[in-house]
Amino acid sequence: MSHESKGCPLCGHPAIRALLVGTDRARATPEDYAYGRCEGCGLVQQYPLPFPEEIPGLYPEDYRSHDAPAPRRPGAWNRFFIRYFYGVKSVSTPAIVRRLLRALSGRVMPGTLEPHGLNRLLDVGCGSGGLLLRYRDLGWDVRGIEISPRACEACRQQGLEVHQGTLLERPFPARRFDVILLHHVLEHLLEPVDVLRVAGGYLAVGGKVVVVTPHARAWSFSFFASCWHHLDAPRHLMLYDAKTLRLLGEKAGMSLARLKTLSSPKAWQESRQILRTQGRRLPAGLEPRRSLLESARTDRKPGALFRRLVSPLSLAAAAVGRGDILVAEFTEPGK
Repeated sequence: MSHESKGCPLCGHPAIRALLVGTDRARATPEDYAYGRCEGCGLVQQYPLPFPEEIPGLYPEDYRSHDAPAPRRPGAWNRFFIRYFYGVKSVSTPAIVRRLLRALSGRVMPGTLEPHGLNRLLDVGCGSGGLLLRYRDLGWDVRGIEISPRACEACRQQGLEVHQGTLLERPFPARRFDVILLHHVLEHLLEPVDVLRVAGGYLAVGGKVVVVTPHARAWSFSFFASCWHHLDAPRHLMLYDAKTLRLLGEKAGMSLARLKTLSSPKAWQESRQILRTQGRRLPAGLEPRRSLLESARTDRKPGALFRRLVSPLSLAAAAVGRGDILVAEFTEPGK
């Protein structure tokens, strides 16, 4: 059971051009999932989309982001960056030193945000709290929202404050946060415009919404297609590019302030693993698929050499705007 086609959920255009057929690569299911590209705005989307009540059933019990994060102790180089760049007390670091460290930050704790405003952070779709723990350790005031009861319990066992539910329930006071994270969340949402609009209402003056999401124009996606690690059918419902993220912001009353793409040799490695062990199309039928997936799980080979070899290509892709991951910052208009 799925939605009848009502056109693109982002721009409303009625025509969706077929792109590929995806299958669940994490667990054996008999279903296939069609993906297409909107002929109006270019949004890549699953079609037809599932009903909201079907969404929980798309996630296996052992979904990886719901597992309790393993404790980590930062190394000496990371501790240096925490003290002088990433930690909330690092704001006293001289500006010239901050500029130098910023140039190196892509290789040390990449993806970690600098202190911002009063450092009040909301992680939407926080999973079991890995990012919340990272920012709490940096001195941020952190809160989370997560729909999975198992993941919420994992957060609470680590002393994290999380709301079990969705952002659309508006569980926090308005204008409460300096940074709102949607880290690998946007691609899972049926109502991305509504979620981004509500997120904007939570921003304090000068705040920002940071979105991290797979890139629908990535070179790796063009090459691996249905075997792309970040396709993750059927859980990823929509895939974005620069144009569709900008349009999403406009629809939600937000401005796209910054946008970049990142390289991910791991995405290439994992996609190659899927292609090598499972092929571009899984066989029809539940039992043949179960047998193939079980065989693929035991047929893993070290990928370090391939990652080193593909790293220059991955970096080149990011340099020309075709990297594997999009990172976007949205602010209120005029801010």
